[in-house]
Amino acid sequence: MASFSLIVGKWITKGSHLVLNPGAPYGKQFLPDEVSGLLDGSIFTSRERYVAQKHMQVLIGQPKEYPSDLVDAPSRLYAQMPAVKRAWLAFYHNPERDSEGALLIAIDADAAAMDRISGESGVVIKRVSKTQKFVDLIR
Repeated sequence: MASFSLIVGKWITKGSHLVLNPGAPYGKQFLPDEVSGLLDGSIFTSRERYVAQKHMQVLIGQPKEYPSDLVDAPSRLYAQMPAVKRAWLAFYHNPERDSEGALLIAIDADAAAMDRISGESGVVIKRVSKTQKFVDLIR
């Protein structure tokens, strides 16, 4: 009976807008693509992997405008993850990959936990980042 309920639950919620903790001081609205990602587990996987195939020069420095929203939300997430020891934010430009540059979050963490950290970071970053085309994570 439990598996039948789970299948029916997936069928009913797929493509829906859902609200976690409605009416509570803290809640979260899930859009249909987020609901689908939760149901199939893809919301917690890395969006894209990039591996440099050759040595290249990149520019690394401070962001021109400090993205407080993009620092606060991941900071709260990482505080709950014992595998994350420290994290840093930087701007970097890799001309092989992008003409504009992007933000980079470098994470000091256990290698075994990096996939989980990356997936959960992606969920948080996507929710709070309105101006960044992408944010890269590196261990």
